[in-house]
Amino acid sequence: MKRLTLCMMVVAAMLTVDTSMAGLDKQESQLRLELDLDDGSHIIGIPSIESIPVQTSYAKMDIALKQILIIKIADHETTSINLLNGDKLNGTIKTEPIRLETVFGKVSVAFEHIRELRVVPSGWGGFMTNAARDAKVEVNRSSPGNGLPEKVNDGVTNDVAQPYTSYWFAGEGPPKPDWIRLRFDKPALIRSIRILAPLGTIRFDAGHAPLDYEVTGLSGGREITLASVKNGEHQKTEPGPAAGVEWIVVELTAPKELDGVQLTCRRTSGGNHGPVIFEIQALGIR
Repeated sequence: MKRLTLCMMVVAAMLTVDTSMAGLDKQESQLRLELDLDDGSHIIGIPSIESIPVQTSYAKMDIALKQILIIKIADHETTSINLLNGDKLNGTIKTEPIRLETVFGKVSVAFEHIRELRVVPSGWGGFMTNAARDAKVEVNRSSPGNGLPEKVNDGVTNDVAQPYTSYWFAGEGPPKPDWIRLRFDKPALIRSIRILAPLGTIRFDAGHAPLDYEVTGLSGGREITLASVKNGEHQKTEPGPAAGVEWIVVELTAPKELDGVQLTCRRTSGGNHGPVIFEIQALGIR
């Protein structure tokens, strides 16, 4: 009888451990949403919803967040949805405000203020954040009176129309090469680098858009090449917050623990003068 009781106690203990671990796994596997808002803000958090209602020309459906890669809202009447399986849908979304649990508390965002929604893959654990926000900014040169290097990580992306104060401009003449380095205040597990830059010669007649460049990760005194690009063949781009600018996106195949990141530019569009960079984000976990 004592032996049976002992066995039952052992089984109960095993079940308790399994349940606890299952709860931990569930917490760590929660999807996260990245929201780009129409005022240039960027919010990351855990959503209270599991799906989004979509009305297409042929049906109304609820699409699970885990099936969504990205949602782009053009004019709140037209919505483009890219799914993980490669399918693309166009339709309209009418839903209640999206509630998120973020690092600064719970927030509620009305859908009409969202410009882009991205679903962060599960399995990362912790909260996604922009490690570049508290980074120390270093540059090899900067044009006096035309651009401020510290603007590249101020978190503001809707100020690209402001002359002389909303970007880093390395200077006149060809890149030397020119570089900008962000040293994080503490190491972070990074999954993507986002660089807001001019597009061709649309924003500036002289160009200034990076064409030949490297994106490097800094880790314990080592430099790790994350991307090496020639002729403007970016790994990935996304529309910027205004005409003539775009996000250059470097997505890592696996998260890397980094102390900082660096962009080194060797050639630009137009007159091949120094690069102009509006914003740099390093998204990951701290």
